[in-house]
Amino acid sequence: MCAALLRLGARYNEIMDEDRMLEETYRLSKENNRMLHAMRRSAFIGGVVKLMVWIVLLVVLPLWLYSTYLAPVLEQMRETMDQVQGANASVQAQFGALQGLADRFDPREYFKQN
Repeated sequence: MCAALLRLGARYNEIMDEDRMLEETYRLSKENNRMLHAMRRSAFIGGVVKLMVWIVLLVVLPLWLYSTYLAPVLEQMRETMDQVQGANASVQAQFGALQGLADRFDPREYFKQN
């Protein structure tokens, strides 16, 4: 009977060890699942942040640089070109008037040889 009790006690210990192992396995699997979900969430958030950084670098930054630095310079260049074209038109008009005077001037009238 003593041997039967010892075998029963050993069997009880084996059953308890199996239960503890199952509980430990269950705990580890839940912990692993939480870590995997956290890793996926971090990867997703990192991807979204990376996408936003690229959008800022490729779209927002060039627009800001253009509006801050390039637009005023281009506006000044356009105004200067308009002034040059206006001066060119004025010079052409004056030259046209001078050409008209030259066409009406006949040097033979003033330098007649008698």
